[in-house]
Amino acid sequence: MGDPDCIYIIDAYNPYIYPNDKVAKKGINRHVHVTPATTGEEYLFELEQALNETTFVPDVIFYNAGTDVLDGDRLGKLHISEQDVINQTQTLLLVPLQIFSTSLI
Repeated sequence: MGDPDCIYIIDAYNPYIYPNDKVAKKGINRHVHVTPATTGEEYLFELEQALNETTFVPDVIFYNAGTDVLDGDRLGKLHISEQDVINQTQTLLLVPLQIFSTSLI
């Protein structure tokens, strides 16, 4: 499977609902805890802070905008609009170039 130190996972999630799987939780390097009612602006701030604080320098970055982040999702319980996800994605497309000189996939 390769060297586990060559993978670095930053995961933003509501710790009250995810991950209840202790094995999965061990695979996350940088936990970004967001609480119910977190707004898009707050969510993006936390993600950018996590990226700025990491010392890991990736060759490739994979980004998943989230599966339960939208306002109205009964599981995530966040207050993030579709436009917030678009803004977040556009911003996060630039962050890796600025911080790591690498591209986002």
